[in-house]
Amino acid sequence: MYWLEEHGVTVLHHEPILNLSKQYKEIKEASDLLGWYINPLVLGCWAKIDVPQICYELGINDKYVLMTDVDCLWRATFEMTELPVIISAGPEEEPYHQHISGGIYVWNLERAMNDYNKFLNYCLSHYKEVGHADNVGYVNYYGYDKITHMPPDWNFKTYWLNLGNDMYMSPKEKHKFHAIPKLLHYHGRSKPWADFSSYYKKFYGEAIVKQMKEFEKEWYQCVKEANDIPFKFKNNKTDVEKFSLSKIVNKPARNTAQALLF
Repeated sequence: MYWLEEHGVTVLHHEPILNLSKQYKEIKEASDLLGWYINPLVLGCWAKIDVPQICYELGINDKYVLMTDVDCLWRATFEMTELPVIISAGPEEEPYHQHISGGIYVWNLERAMNDYNKFLNYCLSHYKEVGHADNVGYVNYYGYDKITHMPPDWNFKTYWLNLGNDMYMSPKEKHKFHAIPKLLHYHGRSKPWADFSSYYKKFYGEAIVKQMKEFEKEWYQCVKEANDIPFKFKNNKTDVEKFSLSKIVNKPARNTAQALLF
């Protein structure tokens, strides 16, 4: 984490306040019945809902706060045409359906803090229905229509197929939509540091694998450019060669607190 700290990132070591590890067996059984095959690492996603509380503890009084997963790459300056009354989120696997993604959130900080304890209690008492995912908790608690929905541009999954002229298709439901990828989300198994090309080729086809490889190149180009930035470690005994950015980012992040405040 030295590299991040040297470049002005505040790194917070945080465990989810909502600890559902004891309920995991029941959560998994309920999730399996719905076709959501999970593992214990997903419980780390609940760290995301603590971001408003973390801001409060740090004395951050901004009206809105933005969070993305760590497996995201920015291709444009963030902008929103509609700010949230409660919370904004990007689309999940299929844009414009009754689901949201936990890959990007914008909270109305005052409203989020007012609802925080009630939301925690709701999730704890309904853990079988929401216990595997923070985004399911938000939809169930507030209702889909009360959430402000970002266009797919701001949660663009790398396995959505490019049909040309900004027309894309969700391979899961063959749903066509317009988008300009502004925030790339290396969602699910599509991590640049993990080769699941055979999986995506089998289920989604060769064209998507080819596109994913192009998005992987973008990721590693950013890693290269970041590693080329000169910096000095606070700990002079640390070997720079052993602490490259690629070794920091090339790890799954679902089992860690994913909120980094800039």
